[in-house]
Amino acid sequence: SHRLKEVVELCDRVYVLKDGQNAGCFFHEEVSEELLRSRMVGRELHEEYYLASKQREPAEKVVLELRNCTKRDAFYDISFRLHQGEILSLCGTVGSGKEELCRALYGEVKLDSGEIWMERERVNINSPDQAFALGIGYISEDRRNEGLILHLPIFENITLPIVHRLVWGFLVKRKEQFRLSQEMINKLRIKAPSPSVLCFNLSGGNQQKVMLSRWFLTDPKVLLLEEPTRGIDVNAKVDVYNLIMRYVKQGNSVVMVSSEEGEVLG
Repeated sequence: SHRLKEVVELCDRVYVLKDGQNAGCFFHEEVSEELLRSRMVGRELHEEYYLASKQREPAEKVVLELRNCTKRDAFYDISFRLHQGEILSLCGTVGSGKEELCRALYGEVKLDSGEIWMERERVNINSPDQAFALGIGYISEDRRNEGLILHLPIFENITLPIVHRLVWGFLVKRKEQFRLSQEMINKLRIKAPSPSVLCFNLSGGNQQKVMLSRWFLTDPKVLLLEEPTRGIDVNAKVDVYNLIMRYVKQGNSVVMVSSEEGEVLG
């Protein structure tokens, strides 16, 4: 289980595995969430591993603004400003409209009314192509059905948004695809023996990193993340948080949809 609160409350005895090795065995009276996290990750974790968030300040520049946006039966009269270098969280229960709002920003859902502004210019986003051209990236919470093409290898998934730049005549430059993919695999510490491995064979955390690497390669101004750490283990969560922090420190911005209270506050 990845749900450590339940493990602590329910289990009489706990074995912790890390990279296929026994990282410790504990009885109920000695176990805690902090202990389990540190054994799973292999190092001590503090402040719910969100320390990096305390080391930066967003800029005053507004990169994305919503004005009175409404989609009938989903969300009503939503307005907010997203600053450069900021992580803005949209939180709520299932059915609250947060996912539809995120998809509206990526052109998958059409607004009934309201305005979207990017860097002081009003824009119309009616398709993902338009969002991509404006510098907006999007990662769905359903990585297996919407985020990745599981039967294709890592290198094809990573380079998917820029494959048009790698075309020579009627062919795709495979060497360049491999080079770029290997670069991102090393940078994001994706555990795979080769860029040719099918995404279907990766763990949930590594699949999530593949989706992140796809957008880090294109470097959008705004990245929309739906439940970025759902269904991945603690070690992978730490890596994903660090990658997000590194991304915003470079002057980019994130809108994060999450239902995890600790994640939102962190």
